[in-house]
Amino acid sequence: MNTSIKQSHLKLSGLFFNKYAIYCLSFLVLQQLIVASSSIWLVALIRAIQAEKIFLLYFGLYVASLILPFFPGGIAYVIVKSWQQESLRRFIQYFTEIHYNQISLSSEKDEKERRISALSTESSRSLEDAALYFYDFLATSLNVVLNILTIAFIVDRKLLLAYGLSLLVVSMLLKWQGAQQGRLALMAQDARILLGQSLLGFWDNIVLGNLYNNRLWQEKMWKRFEKAKELQIGSIKFQQIIAIGIAFLTLIPCLIIVTYSMITHASDTTFLASYVVILPRLFIILNFTHHMLSLIAQIPIHKNRLKTLISFLIQPEKIDILKRIYWDQIKIFKVHPSGKAQEIGDPRIIFDLVFSKGRFLVTGVNGSGKSSLLIFMKEKLKENVYYLPANHNLEFLNDGVSLSTGQQLIKSFEEIYQNVSEQIVLLDEWDANLDPSNCLKISQKIDELAKNKTVIEVRQN
Repeated sequence: MNTSIKQSHLKLSGLFFNKYAIYCLSFLVLQQLIVASSSIWLVALIRAIQAEKIFLLYFGLYVASLILPFFPGGIAYVIVKSWQQESLRRFIQYFTEIHYNQISLSSEKDEKERRISALSTESSRSLEDAALYFYDFLATSLNVVLNILTIAFIVDRKLLLAYGLSLLVVSMLLKWQGAQQGRLALMAQDARILLGQSLLGFWDNIVLGNLYNNRLWQEKMWKRFEKAKELQIGSIKFQQIIAIGIAFLTLIPCLIIVTYSMITHASDTTFLASYVVILPRLFIILNFTHHMLSLIAQIPIHKNRLKTLISFLIQPEKIDILKRIYWDQIKIFKVHPSGKAQEIGDPRIIFDLVFSKGRFLVTGVNGSGKSSLLIFMKEKLKENVYYLPANHNLEFLNDGVSLSTGQQLIKSFEEIYQNVSEQIVLLDEWDANLDPSNCLKISQKIDELAKNKTVIEVRQN
């Protein structure tokens, strides 16, 4: 088993096998044991009545078995909500751990949007659906297994044979359709992630009111919406066709056994009375079986959705940023407090500059790799460096305060000056979209910062 598969298995088990899953299973087992016991008390009640014996004890136990399941069932459903939230919390934790300081990904726009879409929308949906699915599957499976065993042993054990035959035939059908169902589910999830990626561009393309950009965004977004809708509905259609086939396959063998048993025991009124009383419950169990097998048919759906999420929790492949840096087109200058800039020889000595306090400017033509150089430095020096990209959503104390772009940047630099302990500060195009007045104020802040730290900057102007 290769490392990535091992990692995915560990992450999946870490996401779902927590204390809430165990609590939920425990209460579901208790609930379904009480539900299954109702068949025992019902048959005992009917036989006691026919034999003209005291039946109040069985009546009380039967009524209790109808009422009591609501309590552990309700507790289990509350716990499943904690299960969902704990799974989501762990996913966010793993996601942040695996992506922390993966600086090379910051320059990959499509991959960034894809991963943000998975984190912000698809993760909560898939994980909550998966937890509910497991809850529903556990509850239904326990109900079916415990009830069919109970009825078979107190009424007619041939029902167990018929039921086993039904499951064997159905399992063959499920095996056949599993790959197709999984493929449809994976395509539907990919379409949802692409749609989420488009929706991330909502703000600028709608709020700014540019007809051209709005038209392009609307075309792409609605095209992706229709694709996601088509694949989602197609997956559900296929699932329901399989579910209907499963329903008939489970019903026929049990109907044959029921008919045969009633004919062969036509003279045994006690047997017939027990059978008639249990018969509606048997068909309810068969309906639950239909639901259980329908849930089994959905395993590939949830499996592939989770596999997609888990793929975001595996260490991403590193991008060779160095290939994007053209050293012969880049120059580095030492910027003195007076504003005078002095060129420093070979730009490759930039890593030696990190030991010198002061302000350094990286220049070069567009596409020469100036920003990539800062990313490369951050990647190599890791947490010893503070990196401020041109466009970001970094958290600052002034977030949420109504300030202009220049005022926000000034406040951010004040925070960096006061609170950032790293001795190397990388600034990428901090002057973009700033007027000369704010550029001067921020440049003065950088000069203050450079008295105690190494500041390496790329400027737009």
